[in-house]
Amino acid sequence: MAKPFIHYQEKNGNQYASIYVPRWENGHKVNDITNLGRVINKEDGIFKSRARGIFKYNLVNGYSDVLDDNYDVIKDFKSTLIFGDVYIAYNILNSLGYIELIKKIFGEFAETTIALVLHRLLTDRPNVDANFWYNGTFIKILCPNAKLDSRRISEYLAKIGSQKFHDTFFTQYLNNLYTKDKSCSILIDSTGLQNDIKIQYTQISNHNGQINNEARLIYVIDRKTKMPIYYRLIAGNIIDVSTLKKILDDLKLYDIDVNFAILDAGYYSEDNIKQLFANKINFITRLIGNRLIYKELVASNYDKIIHIKNKNIHAGRLIHVLKQKFNLFGHTMYAYISIDHKRMYEEVLRLGLNSVNAKNTSIEELETERKTAGLFIIISSIDIDINEILPFYYQRQTIEQIFDVSKNHVSLLPVRCHNLETFNGHLLISFIATITYLVINNKFNHIQYNALNIFSIFHYLFCDIKGDTISIHELNKDMKEIMKMLNISVSDLPSKMPDKQN
Repeated sequence: MAKPFIHYQEKNGNQYASIYVPRWENGHKVNDITNLGRVINKEDGIFKSRARGIFKYNLVNGYSDVLDDNYDVIKDFKSTLIFGDVYIAYNILNSLGYIELIKKIFGEFAETTIALVLHRLLTDRPNVDANFWYNGTFIKILCPNAKLDSRRISEYLAKIGSQKFHDTFFTQYLNNLYTKDKSCSILIDSTGLQNDIKIQYTQISNHNGQINNEARLIYVIDRKTKMPIYYRLIAGNIIDVSTLKKILDDLKLYDIDVNFAILDAGYYSEDNIKQLFANKINFITRLIGNRLIYKELVASNYDKIIHIKNKNIHAGRLIHVLKQKFNLFGHTMYAYISIDHKRMYEEVLRLGLNSVNAKNTSIEELETERKTAGLFIIISSIDIDINEILPFYYQRQTIEQIFDVSKNHVSLLPVRCHNLETFNGHLLISFIATITYLVINNKFNHIQYNALNIFSIFHYLFCDIKGDTISIHELNKDMKEIMKMLNISVSDLPSKMPDKQN
């Protein structure tokens, strides 16, 4: 049988190559054909394809990268790259010190980390497409040592998914975030990560009545800066209430002094309340309706709630709030017993419609449900004015918005990993990409732009690379306006290739 060979052909003035592998089929000789792409340098076996970018291939050694030392081989090749969104994102991160921080944390993996974070930030494509994106954008000039083919990404994620990298990252990141005072007020909540990976964290979860096969991800947010400061992965069948102590202990290991916490109702328990008091951490949380203390507070105070002095307007809704001091596990607490009138009317209407078909429901049961319609109770370890308690507690919506960023803007979901190590690496990159999104978005929080439309605008700014020369295409009005806000002038844009990096 003949040996494999490379076949060349001319098309539209360019030369293309394919690998031909001869074989016999039904008594006839046929060739299995694999396209190599456009020929850049035939003698040295340099090719360019949409899938791989510029690479080296020969029949003896197979595929390999074109090293920086061989860049002169392709220096006369003109390449048009997407420039604007990558450059703007990289420039902002660099100006804020995040590029240097990533280099300090990840060392030899820094350029791959930067490129993969920007891929998560600027596209909605899976990792398998990262190399194609890399070779078509300016990031390959900014991070020439990044390795983004799918096999190497899996290897990379497995390496940074180790506990060593996790600890190194949070030590450096938190030191950078809290340069002086490491005391902070936090928000804590968890979200489900649905997946079918055969690891110990993937379990059947029944969370708020929703049954899924999932792991759960806990985020800790600084209430003042609204930035994520920590995350932890837990099994899907572990309930929130049992995770608070470990989260607080972990933060102590990084010298983070928590002085205040806003918690979801799922974290309420006697042990957690006592631990918060023991650690001198003030807190706010919500009571679930099936708690005995909830029923006692409602029974003794329901007729006092709707009063002119308790009237409150929050987010355009009329809410009456009654503040009462009470004792909880030996500690003085404050209960904010509230009725949301919009929600009350909606629940009463639904209750009335459902009662028509309810054959076994007693009048007493219906009346009990009617009286608790629109009712909720927030409890606090400190005395807060009734006009301030609702804005204070609903700061926890910040964490829901950050989960939305992670899931919908930086590809936290779907989980495309096959083992625990790559899953952990995936979570770390998603966390960094979430931070990156928020940092860039916060840069524009005082103007009409946000991260998404800025990247969309600059995605269509291209550049041409020929030899060592970079030629930026024309900027439109929006691009010029945004660059002015960022204090970037046209003269700041690169016109020459950067020095080669080791």
